[in-house]
Amino acid sequence: PICFPEQTTALTEAEKEFVQLKAPIVLYMLDKRMMKGGISLGLHRVIPKIMMAAMGGDLPRANSINTGWFLKLCRKVSGVNLKSFAEQWIYGSGCPIFRFSYSFNRKKLVVEIQMTQESTNKNATAPWAKPQIFTGQMIARVREADGTPYEHVLDIREARKKFEVQFNTKYKRIRRTTKRFHMRQMAAAAEELAVNTEVLGLEDDDETYSNIALFGTESEEMKRSWGIVEWGEADEESLASATLEWVRMDSDLDWA
Repeated sequence: PICFPEQTTALTEAEKEFVQLKAPIVLYMLDKRMMKGGISLGLHRVIPKIMMAAMGGDLPRANSINTGWFLKLCRKVSGVNLKSFAEQWIYGSGCPIFRFSYSFNRKKLVVEIQMTQESTNKNATAPWAKPQIFTGQMIARVREADGTPYEHVLDIREARKKFEVQFNTKYKRIRRTTKRFHMRQMAAAAEELAVNTEVLGLEDDDETYSNIALFGTESEEMKRSWGIVEWGEADEESLASATLEWVRMDSDLDWA
């Protein structure tokens, strides 16, 4: 854990290195949850208040910040209850390993997403390493056969659950050679490009995405190393008759 109140000894060098690695990731996730779950701008509103408290001498314990005071300030600014987040990511240890599978239910016209999770510290014996269920919301982006991506919010509260998300395209053979279909494909690709630019913090230019698209294709050895496989004719035919093109989990990178 980042914070273990019952620990009486100083952190070792290895523990300090781990905390320095984990803490920025947890702050990133905290910022995401505050912005999506509340009415604030996340940590962008918390940091100025910390600076004001420091200049006014209002910080606790010799003008330093402790975990409890920081979390209370975040809750006050955002209005989001951060108790479960703190128990899992600050006072708790480990991280979840998610496994997802999906299938299309033609009768219900829904995409069924099967989720399972397990904690990385399920076999740990340390006093602070308690197995736990990680909870929160995750975005599932489904790109349907007509080229339109739809986002669905999955509320994760259990270790195993099947989610049913609505399928929006009328179930029929998609005519992929029509002008309308290609126009929708181009519009969907442009939207996806804009979202990726914002999430990854990249410049919106063709050269950047060309480099990403060509990553790992320089040599056959690199292709094997990264598991890159070229699509064949069978894959193209399968895609042509598919009801959806792909499903992307945690499309906004809320879970880092």
